[in-house]
Amino acid sequence: MARSRTSCLLVCLLAVLTGGVTALDCAPQCRCYGTTVDCSHGVLTGFPRNQLIPSSTEVLLLDDNQLSDVSRNPPLPNLLELSLEDNSITELSRRPFVFRPNIRVLRLGGNAISDVSASDLDGLSQLVKLYLNSNSIATITAFGSDSFVDNLKMLDLQGNKLTSIGIGTFTGVSLLTELNLSSNNISAIEDGSFSHLKELRVLYLHSNHIGMLNSATFMKMSALNRLTLSDNNIQSLPDMAFIGAPNLEFLDLSSNNLSTIPQTSFSGLHNLTTLLLERNNIRSIEDGAFGDLVKLQSLVLRNNKLQNISTSTFPSMELWALDLTQNRLTAVRRDDFARLTKLKYLHLYSNSITSVEDGSFANLADLLVLEIYGNSLTNVSAATFEGLVSVEQILIGGNPIKSYPDDTFWHLPKLSQLGLIGNPLVNISDVLLSRLQGLKNLAIADTGLTSVPALPASLESLVMFRNQLTEIRPGDFTTLPRSGVFRHLPCLQTVTLGERLTCDCDLLDLVKWINKTVVNVRPTPPTCFLPRRLRERSLENLREEDLQVTCPATSVPATPEPTAQTCPTPSPPHATMTTPSQGGSLSLATHKSSKPPMSSSTTGQTVPVMCETCTSPTNVIVQNVKDSLAEVKWAHGGSKDLTGFVIQYKILTEENSLKETELVHSTRRSYPIWGLLSDTPYLACVAVSCKNKVRQPVVDDCVYFATGKTAVSVPQEAVVGLAVGVPLLLLILVMAAVIVFLKRKGRSTAEHVDERRLGQRQKQEASIGLAEVHGDITDDPPYNSINEDLDKGHQENPYQNPDFLTEPGEAGTITNPYIDFPMK
Repeated sequence: MARSRTSCLLVCLLAVLTGGVTALDCAPQCRCYGTTVDCSHGVLTGFPRNQLIPSSTEVLLLDDNQLSDVSRNPPLPNLLELSLEDNSITELSRRPFVFRPNIRVLRLGGNAISDVSASDLDGLSQLVKLYLNSNSIATITAFGSDSFVDNLKMLDLQGNKLTSIGIGTFTGVSLLTELNLSSNNISAIEDGSFSHLKELRVLYLHSNHIGMLNSATFMKMSALNRLTLSDNNIQSLPDMAFIGAPNLEFLDLSSNNLSTIPQTSFSGLHNLTTLLLERNNIRSIEDGAFGDLVKLQSLVLRNNKLQNISTSTFPSMELWALDLTQNRLTAVRRDDFARLTKLKYLHLYSNSITSVEDGSFANLADLLVLEIYGNSLTNVSAATFEGLVSVEQILIGGNPIKSYPDDTFWHLPKLSQLGLIGNPLVNISDVLLSRLQGLKNLAIADTGLTSVPALPASLESLVMFRNQLTEIRPGDFTTLPRSGVFRHLPCLQTVTLGERLTCDCDLLDLVKWINKTVVNVRPTPPTCFLPRRLRERSLENLREEDLQVTCPATSVPATPEPTAQTCPTPSPPHATMTTPSQGGSLSLATHKSSKPPMSSSTTGQTVPVMCETCTSPTNVIVQNVKDSLAEVKWAHGGSKDLTGFVIQYKILTEENSLKETELVHSTRRSYPIWGLLSDTPYLACVAVSCKNKVRQPVVDDCVYFATGKTAVSVPQEAVVGLAVGVPLLLLILVMAAVIVFLKRKGRSTAEHVDERRLGQRQKQEASIGLAEVHGDITDDPPYNSINEDLDKGHQENPYQNPDFLTEPGEAGTITNPYIDFPMK
């Protein structure tokens, strides 16, 4: 009883210190937390009464109700944030904000507002962020010279019905730093329309009907560093198209109708680090077109119609990632990539490449990943990969290569992942792979191999389905104290056998091994495919009598039990934590639960994800962090239902900034994300796509990092919640002290509101797992939800849709050669 009274007194003390609202004061259908009143997701038709919303309220949430207008009452003079999203508001009349002069954040998205005039926003002189997204706004006069919101810094107008932007549209909001005009019907932009926005850093214009640009479209925009123009109808780029924005760092021109890149289109963009040109009709790039892009780090040209490149095409010495996937290239010549000495990722798959000159990659000493599968190569040699001293992953399947010289991969000391899926191989020399003592993941599938080649002792994962195996040699399957398979492979963790196994006498030895081994055998459990009467019969309980034949006695002498071996290259359980500014990695050593991962349902309850064959990733880290780029790396055992990964990432201090990459190939265990803001803290998560459905990540699948020189390290406790066992008294006193400190410091700004909302969101995520975050601003097209894009029917996914291979001149050999390649 004494403890209960003490707890009650402390709670009351906390309420007094915070100046907040107790549960007894809270309006019906609302929830109160300190100075936040949350009345969202209800059936309210009007604002709660005065006496039920105290004047001390700083955040009022009325989202997803049935409000038809904005009431003046209660006045709430201390209100900092008002959210009215997803109601039925059609207009803003009677100057509804004049008695709320301190509002910094106003959210009106998802209503039916058709027009916004200056008088509608009277009284909002302190407004910093205004969300008007997803309404029916066709005209706006609120932000002209007589604007009442001249301190506005962020304006979201995406998803409306705007058709044009005039020179006087934004003259009254000169302090804007971010403007979102995406997903409108804009076809015309008057020259100089943005020239008054001297502070504008981010401009979203994607998903409109813009057909033409000129050199004056973005004049006098010296602060602009991020511009999206994707999903428009731009057919050509004029000379010096972006000369008015010399500090641009990120430019997205994907999904337009560009056919050529002129020499001077990008003149003056000396600070550009990311250029996205995917999904156009680009057939040619004039020499020197990227000449001024001296800081360019990522260049994406996938899904175009390029047939030739040359040494003058890519002059940048800083280029970090180059994506030429799904073009019509026919050859790689020795000098094509000679200048790209800092390149780490080179994607050449799904072209029509028939030859690679010896030494074509000789200058790429920093290259980590080379993807050249799905082409028409007939032969390679050690000279093909000469100079790739840092390469970790080579995927070369889906080419009509019938044999590999013994020394093809011998001179690649860092090679750890090799994919040979879809080659018409009949035989592999025992020395081709056995000497690769750093190799951890190998896929030899869909070939004509009749026997298992000698493998290196370092191997951790082996894929060997859809072959013509008729012989399993005596040393292949033997008993081991540790693994029970491949007695010279003490590191082996996963073997993928596929789903078309013929259950005969030759398979009985494999059955014995499966019943003994601790190696993860996929699929789990493996089953018979033939004969038909045994189809789907588990190998675990297969007996000789089930075959209805008498199997001959083996002529192979019994193998004595070998001595225990030690894995020569064990994988570290967790990566070392270093600061991003040092070019290292930043990870959280979190403990994986053995329970099924949890996700949030539409009802807000947590439910187990029914996707047992697709486990969560492990050892998620971020490395090679630069100003606008970072590489996310993870481990995964793979499975037959694994269809890929999606990297989700967001600015740590902005609740609604979630972005997603496109679907990452199921074989990949690292992926670069670009277009990041410099000196900014981020949260990145690896989501698993199981049977083409993206499963939301949990806390253990995520990691914090920061670009530039800002090193942010958030302890694990901040993600997974407070440690169990902290005394109630200590917890409350600490919270009270923090709140008093903040109040004395006077942090009544929009940033303070956003941080408090972020903190509440993190607590919710800790209790239900990292659920999907729905952003206020539509993300750039390359980062939109893969599920949404598939529903709309315009998502380009080369691993699910083979149509991209049907155009003339393209390889067309395979669609997804590594779907079951469980790389780490």
